[in-house]
Amino acid sequence: MTPEAIYLSGPMFGAMARISRPKLSGPGTHEGVLLPDGRVAHTSVGVNTNICDFWEFAAGNPVKVESVLPQALHLHALSVLNDELARNVPYDLLAYNCEIFSRKVVLQEPRSPQVGFWMSVGAVLGIWWLSQQAVAT
Repeated sequence: MTPEAIYLSGPMFGAMARISRPKLSGPGTHEGVLLPDGRVAHTSVGVNTNICDFWEFAAGNPVKVESVLPQALHLHALSVLNDELARNVPYDLLAYNCEIFSRKVVLQEPRSPQVGFWMSVGAVLGIWWLSQQAVAT
């Protein structure tokens, strides 16, 4: 049995969690890290890595808890966050997007399942297109 999704109606003070909400444009979700003070750290196009309040991150959308970080790991995660803020890496869809950033901060493997999915779809479509070209000739 899989656990039921948890949605936040406001900040969850004292906790650190990887959270998501629907993207404002296009399919998929936008991820960030809920901080113990209720603010959210995230990265996005044109803003790089930043911290905003919960409501700005939510932008009127439901916010889902993806994973909660045990309190014993908060200091380590906050240290990683401070390093990321100091690096100020520009947003990059493939190399440094919101999923990679948020997973890195909450001490998970920094990867982007959404980008992986769309790259797989593109590869399958490309192979199909090439096979159609071979049949046509």
